[in-house]
Amino acid sequence: MRAYEAYKQIDLPWLDRIPAHWRVQRAKTFFKVINERSVEGKEELLSVSSTQGVIKRNDANVTMFQAESYAGYKLCWPKDLVVNSLWAWQNGLGFSNYYGIVSTAYSVYRLKNSHANYHYYNYLLRSSAFQWELRIRSKGIWKSRYILSDEDFLNSPIICPPREEQDAIVRFLDAKCAKIDRLIKLKERQIALLNEKKQLIINQAVTRGLDPNVPMKDSGVDWIGEIPEGWEVSKLKYIGVIQTGVTLGKDYPKEATSKYPYLCVANVQDGYIDLKKIKFINLPPKEAQRYFLQKGDILMTEGGDPDKLGRGSVWNNEIAHCLHQNHIFAVRMDQKKVLISFFRFVLQAQYCKEYFLLSAKQTTNLASTNKTTLSNLYVAMPSLGAQEKIVEQLDKVAALYKTKIKIIEKKILTLREYKTKIISDCVTGKLNCIAGNDTNLGENHV
Repeated sequence: MRAYEAYKQIDLPWLDRIPAHWRVQRAKTFFKVINERSVEGKEELLSVSSTQGVIKRNDANVTMFQAESYAGYKLCWPKDLVVNSLWAWQNGLGFSNYYGIVSTAYSVYRLKNSHANYHYYNYLLRSSAFQWELRIRSKGIWKSRYILSDEDFLNSPIICPPREEQDAIVRFLDAKCAKIDRLIKLKERQIALLNEKKQLIINQAVTRGLDPNVPMKDSGVDWIGEIPEGWEVSKLKYIGVIQTGVTLGKDYPKEATSKYPYLCVANVQDGYIDLKKIKFINLPPKEAQRYFLQKGDILMTEGGDPDKLGRGSVWNNEIAHCLHQNHIFAVRMDQKKVLISFFRFVLQAQYCKEYFLLSAKQTTNLASTNKTTLSNLYVAMPSLGAQEKIVEQLDKVAALYKTKIKIIEKKILTLREYKTKIISDCVTGKLNCIAGNDTNLGENHV
């Protein structure tokens, strides 16, 4: 692909030139506001995703409040532009492929020329280049309350090539993006397979040890199965202490309090502690002491996505005098029986995951456990010496697979950046899709 032969200067903060035969006009030249309302609210409920554009609400992974009635919601038709006015600056817009209804907080626009190629405008308005306009035109005091008004959108500049070039750009980008997306899916599948293989190795090590020829015996627990002779099975409550966290919102009007940092659910991620944002609470010192974390505590969230229930992250005393809220458990192991590092891998084992899924209280897309259920978790364990050898081996495995996965993730990031750039370059005229309509993209391209 190459550039156009001639360009002309334009006065936009995010673009200084376009092909000489292209034009820039206000959005009001191309779009009109649509404000038609549903009478009964029975139409398909739609939503806007920053990554997918306009989607059916039933296909979206959201747990937001649902209204009793959608009467009065805005109607939209295929080829209408739907903008989430509060999240336009975060790419919350796109053209609809469906007839349905959207929130009254959304704006709906329609191209005045019914024969216009709306796919081109979809690429343009969702491009990284156009994001500057959406950010600067969205007004508000806080980012979470920025609003893009109809007037501000309709006054934004729209880059418009001739129709035949719009069609060429769409054909080129559809083919190129489809190939990039297929490559990304292949690499995501590679990561999933690596994680599955790592999981199998962990399962084998924490239930059967490192010797494949060791004599086995029945563990007495259905979801654990056979374990090596010499291993023991014990409930967690006999080999560790489970500390519950502080309940938020209590007042202590008659006692002197001090300010303490505490961890909330958002801080405890799958395999690591996220300390970018730390909250604080005022408590009497004697009360706070009940919830202090200790180095080596394994932190577990009370609930969340079913596939992540029971996940554990080790606290290494990164913050002094830190507490945890009541939706997080702190498990303190008896290290004369079970090593912290060994139990961390136990929590990743399949039998552990199955136990939490079977015993959890489940609602739509969410699951939760409690202290009693956690206390009754059976743990298969060898001697401390054997635990040390298993941990040493699994640490090497984890490091190897982490390296492999990081390499693939970097390739995925490169592909996504390439996709973002090529869309932006094509819709702003930096690249001539007609002159270089070659959509070949192989594994070695990036």
